[in-house]
Amino acid sequence: MKILGTIGFLILFALPSIGQIRPMDHLFKDKHNEYSPYLTVGLQFTQLWYDPTFNGEIGTGVIINKTILIGYDYSKSFLNIFLPSSQQDGQIEMTKNALHLEYTLWPKQKIHLSLPIEIGVGHLGIKGIAANNITGNKDFNFIEPGVFLEENIWKYAKIGIGAKYRSAFNVDYCGLTSSDISRFTAVIYVKFGKFKYPKH
Repeated sequence: MKILGTIGFLILFALPSIGQIRPMDHLFKDKHNEYSPYLTVGLQFTQLWYDPTFNGEIGTGVIINKTILIGYDYSKSFLNIFLPSSQQDGQIEMTKNALHLEYTLWPKQKIHLSLPIEIGVGHLGIKGIAANNITGNKDFNFIEPGVFLEENIWKYAKIGIGAKYRSAFNVDYCGLTSSDISRFTAVIYVKFGKFKYPKH
């Protein structure tokens, strides 16, 4: 009886140790995700109607596992363009609010590629025009995919340059149509965040 008791005691003592040495293997293993906030400040060169203009841009959001960005972008034109000849008593201004989604290829490389897409709502305004001459809806929808080349210049900042194309929908404002707003855009920006990647 004493022998059985001794064996039982040894088994109970050994079980916790075995559990520590050989952890259970699970069908669905835990995956550690990294989340990091970012801030983007940029300058856009684009067109409204047929004339060139500049937009200021600011964006913020979160980077997931160094590759996926989810955020919000706001941009506003600050070089306003005269309306078509039939409406020469006013100037166009445009603001955009967008959901920003982005996938980064090879983020640990010093120079890498990012594929952004923005989906949102634009707002057209007119400066210097009589209120009774404004026609149509000032709001429109847009989708704007692009390709950016980025360079890690510091562990807290990277610089990017690239281009995107704005496809506008439902534009009907003071003689402007969707084709007047749908244009290519060149972009240069600085992105601030925590980019603690291996040395290059």
